Amino acid sequence: MEHGARRLGRPGAAPLVADPVREAHARRRTALTLISVADYATAERIWGGQAWGMACELDVTLQVLDDFRRILHDRG
Repeated sequence: MEHGARRLGRPGAAPLVADPVREAHARRRTALTLISVADYATAERIWGGQAWGMACELDVTLQVLDDFRRILHDRG
């Protein structure tokens, strides 16, 4: 996460006040970095859409999986 903070222009410690726009950007970037569409489709097929199994298959947290699902939904 430190690397991501540096890339967003926040070297060192996290800011005292959360910036919702930057937080959303960081979460989207994280999800898109860690999960490919092909890997998501494979995990979805294996686990029948069951979130916990998919997250384990993809080696991500449920939050990252949910963020990725939101991205797919928003893209239509």
